[in-house]
Amino acid sequence: MKKSILIAAIMLLISAGLGIAFQRQMQEDDGWQMRPASEPLEQRALKDPDNYPEIAHDLPEGFIALGKALDGLEKIISRTFVWHGFFDIRDSEGLTIFTTSEKNSDFIVIHGNALYVNEEEFSKIVERANEVYEQRNAVYSVGDAVEIRGHIAEADENGFRPLTQYDLSITNAKRVADSKGAAYEIKFTIDPMVEDGILIGFFDYALTRVGMKRGDFTLIDHETVRLEVGRFERIKMLALNVPDELLAYLDQDSPRRVRIC
Repeated sequence: MKKSILIAAIMLLISAGLGIAFQRQMQEDDGWQMRPASEPLEQRALKDPDNYPEIAHDLPEGFIALGKALDGLEKIISRTFVWHGFFDIRDSEGLTIFTTSEKNSDFIVIHGNALYVNEEEFSKIVERANEVYEQRNAVYSVGDAVEIRGHIAEADENGFRPLTQYDLSITNAKRVADSKGAAYEIKFTIDPMVEDGILIGFFDYALTRVGMKRGDFTLIDHETVRLEVGRFERIKMLALNVPDELLAYLDQDSPRRVRIC
């Protein structure tokens, strides 16, 4: 996906400037803890109870250490973190797939200087995250409905831009050629519809049979894009992604692949 180097640099500066950062620290039975790791988690929670999950001196039945629960899920779950009173889990595309109050002791607690979560509920979250991972790695065919999540283009009266699902389907890809060159006329449908200036952003690049990327897309109308290629080039795969204008987070990446031939 086309990302601005400048935006990435700005985000790095913002991240570096945060007073309290959260990161994965895979220590034995420690789960994900907050910096500084040299200070025990329970001690930090006692000092600042408003910004930490509840401490459980007796571990609730059915709870598992978060670090253990996350073992082997690096490709399926990208992040878990506490932020502004909420505990969030993000999937492989960088989108929040689950959020709850950090004080929800039915789901998350601190016990023995580690974070623990309800194993049954966490397994349901993993199932949903795995579905996203499978979509991300699937190869679709012409005519298949491709789901891509993103924000709606305009905020409501409260400034909220909810996450929505865009269903995009490549319905036909016709190659036309003459003595000067060749092009593909790609027909598609999308629901809900978005503005023309944003619509073209769903088309990331095309991959030729010899592995070359081509991305010179031109929007013809609300159901057609044109891709210029070399006279003898043939496209085998079309790569789609969420347009920059519809990103839920700057690090969101929702690639989809559609086989053309």
